[in-house]
Amino acid sequence: MAQKMETERDPEGVSRLTVFLALVGTWAAYFGFLLLPGRVFSFRDLFFFHRPLREVFVRSLLAGHAPFLNPGLNLGQPLLADPSYSVFYPANLLFLALPFDLAWNLVLAGHALFAAAGLYVLARALGATRTGALAGALVFEFSGPMLSALGYYSGLLVFSWVPWVVFLVLRAAARGGRSVPLAGLALGLQTLAPEPAALLGTAALSTACVLALLKGSAERGRVLLRAGLAASAGVLVAAVQLLPTILWLPHSGRAGGLDFRASVAWFSLHPARLLELVVPFGYGDAMATSASAFWGGALSDSGYPYLPRLAVGFLPLLLAPLALRLRAGRAALALVGASLVLALGHHVPGFQTLCAVFPPLRILRYPEKMVLFAALGLALLLALALSTKPEGRAGRWSPLIVALALAAWVALAFVAVPAGLSPEQLAGRSAAFARAALLLAATTLVAVLFARGRLRGRALLAVPLVALLDVGSSTWNVPETSPLAGDRPPALLEAVPELRSTAVLPVVELESDAFFSAGVPPQVALREGLYPYAGLRDGIAYGVATDVARTMSRGSAERRSRILSAFPGPTALAELRRAGIGFVVSTKPISAPGLEEVARVAVSPRLEVVVSKLLGGWAPRARLLRGPGSVSVEESAPHLLRLHVDVPGPADVVLTRDAIPGWSALSGERVGRTSDGLLAVSVSKGVHDLTLRYRPPGFEAGLALAVAGMLLAGYLVARPIR
Repeated sequence: MAQKMETERDPEGVSRLTVFLALVGTWAAYFGFLLLPGRVFSFRDLFFFHRPLREVFVRSLLAGHAPFLNPGLNLGQPLLADPSYSVFYPANLLFLALPFDLAWNLVLAGHALFAAAGLYVLARALGATRTGALAGALVFEFSGPMLSALGYYSGLLVFSWVPWVVFLVLRAAARGGRSVPLAGLALGLQTLAPEPAALLGTAALSTACVLALLKGSAERGRVLLRAGLAASAGVLVAAVQLLPTILWLPHSGRAGGLDFRASVAWFSLHPARLLELVVPFGYGDAMATSASAFWGGALSDSGYPYLPRLAVGFLPLLLAPLALRLRAGRAALALVGASLVLALGHHVPGFQTLCAVFPPLRILRYPEKMVLFAALGLALLLALALSTKPEGRAGRWSPLIVALALAAWVALAFVAVPAGLSPEQLAGRSAAFARAALLLAATTLVAVLFARGRLRGRALLAVPLVALLDVGSSTWNVPETSPLAGDRPPALLEAVPELRSTAVLPVVELESDAFFSAGVPPQVALREGLYPYAGLRDGIAYGVATDVARTMSRGSAERRSRILSAFPGPTALAELRRAGIGFVVSTKPISAPGLEEVARVAVSPRLEVVVSKLLGGWAPRARLLRGPGSVSVEESAPHLLRLHVDVPGPADVVLTRDAIPGWSALSGERVGRTSDGLLAVSVSKGVHDLTLRYRPPGFEAGLALAVAGMLLAGYLVARPIR
């Protein structure tokens, strides 16, 4: 499968064991302290989004409930059908076998190592030596984009599979055999944590690899058959997640595609930020706790970058020309270029037209994610370059030529001083460029020595170390951790225990800036203020909350829009009551008829959180829409509601549940929705004991297809396709 090319033999002593120890040792040294009890990954979306959702999912499993519904968000939203939960992803087993915090750290840190191992295997398959592949793997693992992805749970899971899937697809298409079912299983497992951008990129890369194999191949039919069988097995295995998700999307916030400027093109990489590939702190430190330490906010759509660190180091760029005489090297360079162009998003003329012409792009968000693929391409370039023997004067001096070009780029960026910087910021900026200049000089020396044949044998082992120091010195502080919050509930819950007995309206989500300027760690402020979705771990149900991932129901988004546009007026309060929402949480007192302040808690000297109660009561979990009679409800599981209804005539029972597709009455009563989008069931005269059940549409069919996919993979193992 690897292309024929002139490579240096691995230096004596660089065995598989050496590579294994190097990869695991550097990983353990970097992440080891995070795996100790008392600290957890908690930065960016992890704390207020991914971790709360994961805890709801794990609690549901441990309670013996099917993970179908999350009742704590917007009156009950899909859990299994929402890809944010990654319900069927195999790593979830760790949460059932280990304490949650340990499993949380191991899953996140472990996927960084998994990605590095995948890069190593892929580079070796493309012809790289062990030393070159090791250097590429270390750069990939500790690059700014990869470590930044630790803040986006699903994105990290899916992206860590990219090199593995590409490697196995290449191997399957070229050789057949048991690589075909392995490729299918890898693709299926990757898809069980569906993140559209990473999956689309994986599909594009795998397709490009298969097309490259077809060129000049004498057995094109077999190549296509092998690739087709691998893809079929992968899609079938993932159908248990894919089918419910696909059937849910038309009812979610992503129906009809996402808004171009506010979602599809949001977080587009500003061209000026390309400098951060080699000068990571040229615009300050986005991970710093002090706001004044970062002055690059104007270069991001939201005032803060999606990937806080882009550094890949100088060495991959310096040695890249050496890899370009190889077919795989040119492909890696094309990957880098295409990824960076896509990452620029709306800064590229015609990007909106491209999204209109190519429909799959309409469901993607945040083009900056594509920098992860650029990091993969640069790591492969380094691995391949270190595996070649430089030829001719141009090859031996190419690192120096690239170094001069990089030096000119850095110098021009340095003299273009942004306006309005404080003396401290100017000093920090100068230090960042000085540090970059020193790294450029040191890495240029190593690159030139390699290109001129001065680094051979064991001396080559210094190159992976230099590559690691080159990139790692800029990314060591990216994965932010925090001490465990412990089991003590937020002070608001101690002051108002009734908050757990009904749904709340979190007005605090409209006041997020107050939590990040409270003078205490944001994680503390967000949890104490019951900011969505941090309160899920403490039993808070958010009756009306923002749909962060655009995967909740359109009905819940419309309800939120109606309520917030009229709040705190009587129309909004009336709809809150009908939805069974009894409390409002805000950072400021709300003066309005129908609301009464019941508690005020200081989160910090700068921030107070206020709880207001709706006067006049609110709807119970089940009620009759009109007329005499009685109804009671028992929730035996989040997706199962048992009703006892006694009515003198036909009636409609209304529940404080969002009327999403998938609800049914086991005894056949008609299930519908009210004008507010609440779940309703019609009953006839008399006494009824009803069971309402929610089951994700497509679950059974998806499960059957997944079983078929496993059977197909098993058949291909027993009867390999040659």
